[in-house]
Amino acid sequence: RGKAFEDVGRTDDAFASWNEANRLIRHSNGYDEAKTLRQLERLRLDLEAHDHRSPQPHARPPIPNHVFIVGAPRCGSTLLEQILTSHPAIRGIGERDFFEQAILAESRESVVSSEKLPRIAERYTRAAKSYLGQTSGVSLIVDKFLANSLYLDVIQRVLPAAKIVVLFRDKRDLALSCFSKRFSSGHPYAYDLAELGRYVSAHDQLLDAACRHLPESTVMRIQYEELVEHPEQVIRQLLNFLGVSWHAGCLEFHTAERIVTTASAQQVRQPINRHGIGRWQRFAPHLGPLLEAL
Repeated sequence: RGKAFEDVGRTDDAFASWNEANRLIRHSNGYDEAKTLRQLERLRLDLEAHDHRSPQPHARPPIPNHVFIVGAPRCGSTLLEQILTSHPAIRGIGERDFFEQAILAESRESVVSSEKLPRIAERYTRAAKSYLGQTSGVSLIVDKFLANSLYLDVIQRVLPAAKIVVLFRDKRDLALSCFSKRFSSGHPYAYDLAELGRYVSAHDQLLDAACRHLPESTVMRIQYEELVEHPEQVIRQLLNFLGVSWHAGCLEFHTAERIVTTASAQQVRQPINRHGIGRWQRFAPHLGPLLEAL
């Protein structure tokens, strides 16, 4: 109902529908905000406490190499993945928890010991390649499982040649987009405006710490709004960072026949547009708790 009301310009009714639906979901989802925010803060402090930017010797990486797209939900990660996988040398595994499962199979501890890193790398690369099947001619494999943002330090240690693309978006638009969607699973913080604002802020701080403390050769920061406003310029910079040649098909991503199963499936079938930029302003009178939390 909320989307239908928004489509016809009835923003007050749209927000009222979302608010009631979210209230009912939040009432029963058991979200532990304090625990979640403590985890994000601990991960941020860990990144800030160690010198990750010094180059580390490592063996020649296996080919294909890996690209991890991380960001908060609704940050534009599906769009970015669709752009990249329109390149003939790049394939995507979507939102598969292969890296998380590789870690859990080897270690249940918060700190992963060095001797376990090669086994985690082997498990992960084997799972990714098995999912894709034939990888002949593929230079890069894109992984957009957003929860990998909790493992950025481990990713850099396990796969030092991998690339991490950190995607940011205006927190107000991002949070509203989350609030107006029903996620099929996970994201229990998304159903209360104040909790959502505090989560998005803490998560952005974690990603910002990764951009500042991981090696410059490993991580690239992209702002969603810049990607939308200047797509060719940003895509060229990204492909250069990833070490692959320019391919014009990346600008025609919306014509790809690749199956997309996320909440952004409809958007990535359209050319890049500004429809989602500044959307929060139409709902500003209702967003007091969110804006205060942000």
